Amino acid sequence: RWYVDEASLQEYRALGLDAVVGGRLTAARNKALNDAARKGKACVQLSDDINRWSYFSGSFHNMREACRGDASRMLKRANEAARSSDMLTISPVAAARFLLAKMRAAEGRPRLG
Repeated sequence: RWYVDEASLQEYRALGLDAVVGGRLTAARNKALNDAARKGKACVQLSDDINRWSYFSGSFHNMREACRGDASRMLKRANEAARSSDMLTISPVAAARFLLAKMRAAEGRPRLG
């Protein structure tokens, strides 16, 4: 479901999307979260103007602990890990599906993806 401003509603529906009026950005995000909570569903929020995402598969686990909170060291290690990993270019829809799958697979109740 897409939460959009009233002026954009018909454009989204013309694309075949399930769009509803959500208001301006913050109101639309909050409405999406409230609707998802009421239905017991996960809510993945992405910008609709991104045309691709880059996903790096590699070992990024425990990087914060290994760098002891040193931001510049952590950025350097993350860049090194990214250079040595496989990169996939994916659509925003694929990114949302991936985030949703990760959230569903996580233990507890994940809040951020």
